[in-house]
This record gives sequence, C-alpha cells and structure tokens, in this order.
Amino acid sequence: MIKANLKEVFDYLNSDQILVISIKIKGVVFTSEQLKLLHDHLVKDKSIFNCIELDLKYYLSRRKALIVVLEEDFYDRLSYDFTDLKKYENKAALRFEIRNKEKNVLDTPQKVHPKNPCKYFNGKDMAYKKRHYKDAISEILKTPFHFFEVKEAEETLKETYTKMISDDC
Repeated sequence: MIKANLKEVFDYLNSDQILVISIKIKGVVFTSEQLKLLHDHLVKDKSIFNCIELDLKYYLSRRKALIVVLEEDFYDRLSYDFTDLKKYENKAALRFEIRNKEKNVLDTPQKVHPKNPCKYFNGKDMAYKKRHYKDAISEILKTPFHFFEVKEAEETLKETYTKMISDDC
C-alpha cells in the first residue's frame, strides 16, 4: 500500500504501466470498477481526500519480473543452484502483474538473467539476445524504486548494465 492524494490516484488509474488492485479510503477497500462509489464518498466527505491508499502491482514482462526477483536473491552469488523457475515465477506473480508470459526460450535462470552476461552473450549468434537482455535491464533501471525491495540488488544490476554498455566485462 502506498499513500496518495486524489490527483495521484487518478494518475495511477489512468496509467497503462500499473494495475491498481484496490483503493482504500478510511478502511473501505474499493476496486477500480467501484470508482462510482468512490465518487459518491468524495462528494459526501471532503476529508477523505487525505486518507487514500492504493494497492498496486506494476506491469512487467515475465523476463523483467524474473530478473528483479532473481537479482534480489542472487545478487551476491556467482551462480544459480537450481534450474526450475517455478518458485521464482510464483514469487514474481505475487509482486507484479505479468504481461508476455512467453517461456519457450527463457526456461532457466541462466537464460533469463545470466550471472555473467558478457560471457553468456559472447558470440555472433547472441547479439540479438544480448540486445533484448540489455533493453530489459534498461527498462527496469529507469524506475528501479518501483521494482526492487533489496537495494543491493538494484546496485549490482546497475553495475552489470554499466559493464555491458561499456563492453567492460
């Protein structure tokens, strides 16, 4: 839950980057579909304007969501100790609204978020995949405060991205 004023509430509701799960006003929880009720409450009690809380989930692709949760759990390790992503897919789905759930080629942690991306994407046939990976990280790092709960993970992802951009791996 985040606290928001009425203008911010309507900005969130109009955003295509965020799914507003619920709106809480003085303990009363509303869904996005119940905005008419919200309007009625606002008309009756102007003090409500300062008591609004939102429950949000950010829209992310499967890969971006997995990058965030994998980085948070493995930012200080050199390798992954598993290959089945199911646990992390569930963890990502709890925090984010997953768009693009394509799994066909991104079926292991190493393929989704390589621990050493410069080495992993080394080769002529990997340029396309490397570009998509860099684009995913770039999108996450535009507003990392929306996604990361572990500050160290955010910092290590920034370092990885900087190394990839400068080809300093």
